[in-house]
Amino acid sequence: LSKISCGIFDLDFNEIYFKEKAMDLEKEYSCLERNALVSKKVISLENDFQETLQQFSNDIYRVVNCESHGNLDSVDISYNEIKINGTIQICLMYYNEDSVLSCADFEEKFSKSITVEGLSQYAFSTGSICDRYTNFRVINPRRIDIHSAQSITLYIYDKESSPCVCGCKNSRLLTKTMAVSDVVATSLNRIEYDEEFPISTSLGNINRVVGRYSYANVTETKVIKDKVLVKIKTSVVILFSVGDSDDNVESSEFSFESSKIFEIGGIDEGDIVIPVVNMGSIYAKCRNGADDSTANVEVYGDISVFSTVIRQKKISIVSDGYILNRKCDCEYKNCTVAADGKSMTDNDTKVVDFSFNSDIYEIKNLALEVSDVYVKDEKIIVNLKANAMCISAEGGMITYDSESKCEIDIAGYSNAVPAVYINGFDYTMASSNKLEVRVILSTLSYLYVKKEVKVLSEISASDDVVDYPALTVYFGKENESVWNIAKTFSSDIELIQRENDLGSDVLESNKVIIIPGV
Repeated sequence: LSKISCGIFDLDFNEIYFKEKAMDLEKEYSCLERNALVSKKVISLENDFQETLQQFSNDIYRVVNCESHGNLDSVDISYNEIKINGTIQICLMYYNEDSVLSCADFEEKFSKSITVEGLSQYAFSTGSICDRYTNFRVINPRRIDIHSAQSITLYIYDKESSPCVCGCKNSRLLTKTMAVSDVVATSLNRIEYDEEFPISTSLGNINRVVGRYSYANVTETKVIKDKVLVKIKTSVVILFSVGDSDDNVESSEFSFESSKIFEIGGIDEGDIVIPVVNMGSIYAKCRNGADDSTANVEVYGDISVFSTVIRQKKISIVSDGYILNRKCDCEYKNCTVAADGKSMTDNDTKVVDFSFNSDIYEIKNLALEVSDVYVKDEKIIVNLKANAMCISAEGGMITYDSESKCEIDIAGYSNAVPAVYINGFDYTMASSNKLEVRVILSTLSYLYVKKEVKVLSEISASDDVVDYPALTVYFGKENESVWNIAKTFSSDIELIQRENDLGSDVLESNKVIIIPGV
């Protein structure tokens, strides 16, 4: 057989058999297939937007806070090109010239394309977006120019196939079984929500909503054939001004659960799904009640869920071989597999410090979000971003940003498909410009180790026959492989073990052993 082509099947380790007959030698081949992580790309995304206030909005006098939040809508691969589409929501909090606190929202679409050479038609990708910073410039009371910066991380998978010998007449093959993992599918889906909650205030009617943020964590996943159920708990914090002064800002936090069944073709019960949740657009509006102390708030928006589906399986790999009583040549190929995988589900409380450039006099609200998650040195690194709304020394509202990180130990595992969520937090003032935050992090990740395995890709024999005696005495050395001894003398490993009462595949000490001929 001069050429072997591997067929492509269901994103799995599938055997394809070929036969060769030459010099009375019959061989069978299998094809080791897996979806390998072939590339990781970190893409810088920067955009400039010119935004004009709507007619009913107050004029801009002083900006309190301006931030942008990116969300991915689609990630598609076609002909070595990855096309990314997404949305950036811009949230603006400001004072007008009468010191009335107001807010405005803008939404912008973006698209980005990158080229990745050498991909097959079976390539696919997962992705996440991280907010970096937002700059702004007020052009006039009705217009503001905004520069937003995000980064997009793409994990690109593609089919890799390795032909290997799985059978050969008159041969002995060294076969071992391994537990491996394979990323079989990814899917980007969206969950929309529209919830209403009551609010009780202490200072009278609500004037307006001036800010909001949210965070979410996955509470349950379940996989059935071609479908996955994801349940999510979302917490939303609403900031609103009340009473006679717009500087009287209060907050209320609400929680609600969402669930949705996503269609993902080719997956099955027993597969493992790791969903990464990203809060999309969020809006809120208030309606005052019959008296001055009650109101209802309507919160609506969407959540994006990027799911990575992993399949565990045991496979048999032939790593070596020889042909009885003939000189032979072996060819080998090294393959990388994801081995020893396991799911990790945990809740852990971390204490994280956030430092600010100025002193904080009074905190009205603290927003916390996971901005990035990655794996390094057998640890999951979690970058956290804090946004503190404070009262300034002059008495007005001001916001400060700070970033910090914490680590989740995954000792013994060099790789992971990580997902980390905020499940609640509180804070204390450690000093005039430092916060100590106790955050509960929920981890739902899949851990694994990359291993190099040697497979027997080809075996061939010459016409030269090697005759060994019916019985050979051999002086074996400690830790010597019984397989290598059998291969050297064209014998059988099971016969050698039985003849010498060996209970292991390696010699435990220096030993004289008898090697029977075959």
